[in-house]
Amino acid sequence: MKKLLFTAFPVVALSFAFTTVSDPLPIGANMPNPDLKMKDVSGKEVSLSSAKKKNGLLVMFSCNTCPYVIKNQSRTIEVSKHAIANDIGVAILNPNEAYRGNEDSYDAMKEYAADQKYDWYYLVDQNHVMADAFG
Repeated sequence: MKKLLFTAFPVVALSFAFTTVSDPLPIGANMPNPDLKMKDVSGKEVSLSSAKKKNGLLVMFSCNTCPYVIKNQSRTIEVSKHAIANDIGVAILNPNEAYRGNEDSYDAMKEYAADQKYDWYYLVDQNHVMADAFG
């Protein structure tokens, strides 16, 4: 048992040593990459600065396949409608590269946005550039 613990502890410690944790972007911070153009499900190229409205911009990272996203989709819609009603732009970004060819493909994103009746931007975060920038 002592050998197992003696071996397991360094393995666990080393696994934490090689993980990278970036600090999340604090509320009120300047928006990273505000002019980076991303493809919306409408076919338009949109930047976060162009999506911003008078009272700001709500940015969410989402996808079509995450169980947490699916479970909380009604809340996403509720929060997005509240933002729009208060002159806050909404941009939902999909950085999900792993499934870009399948359930999170551009065509699947368009279908998902239509099914959910999105009345705001749903953007492809190509190569998860914005997700990385936001932390």
